[in-house]
Amino acid sequence: MANLGLLAGLAKGLESGLQSYQGARKLRAEQDLAEKKLLADQEDRALKREDLLFDRNLKEKTQAESLEEKRLARETNEALRREQMDLSRSNQRDSLDLKRELMTDRKERDREKREQANQTFKQNQYLAAGYGQRVADAEKAFDELSSGGFDRADRKQGLLSSLPDFAQFGDTRRQTQAERNFLTAQLRRESGAAISPSEFSVGEKLYFPRAGDTPELLAEKKRNREAVLAALMAEAGGAYGQVSQKREALSSPSISRPQEVSPPKVQAPRGSLSGEDLEALQWAQANPRDPRSAQILKRLGR
Repeated sequence: MANLGLLAGLAKGLESGLQSYQGARKLRAEQDLAEKKLLADQEDRALKREDLLFDRNLKEKTQAESLEEKRLARETNEALRREQMDLSRSNQRDSLDLKRELMTDRKERDREKREQANQTFKQNQYLAAGYGQRVADAEKAFDELSSGGFDRADRKQGLLSSLPDFAQFGDTRRQTQAERNFLTAQLRRESGAAISPSEFSVGEKLYFPRAGDTPELLAEKKRNREAVLAALMAEAGGAYGQVSQKREALSSPSISRPQEVSPPKVQAPRGSLSGEDLEALQWAQANPRDPRSAQILKRLGR
């Protein structure tokens, strides 16, 4: 009986010790869990502080970069503005300099024109200038007709040009008139007297396009006409420019001309006109838009 009681006491002691051990383990486990949770909370708070610090640093860096960019932008804009102002001032100076140069050149040209207009030349120079102007007018008419598609070297056009003046119209009549103006100026300068039909015939073959002419021959005839004009201009010298200025003044509507006293209007029959008057009449009829044509027709009573 005593042994049984001892065993029961031992068993009860063991059970009580086991319970104490288990309780201690549970408490230790709870303590470990509490420590881990505390460490986790601390780590979480540390991470949050790092995140906050990173965000703050990033925000400050972004703000600093933005301020730097704004500063650079302001400096760039200011530099561009100064450059534009400098360029504008430079352009203004260049423009003023250019205007002064143009005004100086214009004054110089005006002075030269006045000196040329007041200069007196020899009679033969004025004659050469007048003939040269007529030759230049004729050459201008040839160029305009050619640019418009007129071809005097065409055989059909050659037949139309051989008709009498009253049967010629449009470009054909203008070509004939220009040729006559060129030849009378050139031949009158050379001969100084009446022009024979043979001289007209030779001149036409020498200077003007005709049916069957090759491109090389047409170019040679044009060079011949240019040589005539160059010779007349060289012979006229400064008188050529003076005559040109007078013609421009006569054709300018802004310049008031003295009122001309016209002769009594007399209807003269065509056959009673002199050679020069007939030539003038033909020119006026071929150039109706020229303001001089009206004066010629008025003088001839047409």
